[in-house]
Amino acid sequence: MPRRACKKDGNHDTIRDALRSLGWDVIESYQFAQYEPGFPDLICEKRGRIAFVEVKAEGGELTKDERQWFMVHEGMRPLILRTAGECVIMDEKAMRGQA
Repeated sequence: MPRRACKKDGNHDTIRDALRSLGWDVIESYQFAQYEPGFPDLICEKRGRIAFVEVKAEGGELTKDERQWFMVHEGMRPLILRTAGECVIMDEKAMRGQA
């Protein structure tokens, strides 16, 4: 049984669409958090690079559950994206091997 309902941030679809337009395959995983607290909102792949993305509204921070999830899963650095412009920056860094 799910522990709680999960909802998307208002900018979630914009971020997802921006990543897809940049060539990322995107799996929407925000609802997984009802079974695995803190699970990232999006799992993204492009050219063998994997990104675990947490979508946040302007000024939003990781929750306690989200911080804990990333601490337990060492090596999976959270990427916090708030705008489509941040998606472009993340894409450029990832393709240079910096993200």
